[in-house]
Amino acid sequence: MIPRQAFITLCGDTVAPRFDMTAEGLLVAIEPGVTSKNFTREQGRLLVLAHTSSEELCDVITRAGVTIVVCGGIEEDYYHYLRWKRIEVVSDVMGPLDAVLARLAEGTLQPGDCLFAQRKAG
Repeated sequence: MIPRQAFITLCGDTVAPRFDMTAEGLLVAIEPGVTSKNFTREQGRLLVLAHTSSEELCDVITRAGVTIVVCGGIEEDYYHYLRWKRIEVVSDVMGPLDAVLARLAEGTLQPGDCLFAQRKAG
């Protein structure tokens, strides 16, 4: 099985809330058989753009051979462009990078996932 190239849009240590306001992202290879227990951000490469631009971000993603993009909100035009390029888009994801990486490695990350820890009322 071939490793999948994933790109996660970032804002600090969490998924960026908006694709069009993303200036950095993590490029990682998801290797077959890798479990969430031994998959860390250090296996990836941090990419930083000079400024926020959806067009530039799409260009970086397509040139890097990415097969899956994980992001927060994304405009419909860019979503459809990436899908046209045969790139899977997992959008509307919220949460810390470590939790996203774990779900991505397990193959259980879904659009709309909110991975912030739930606080108990009390």
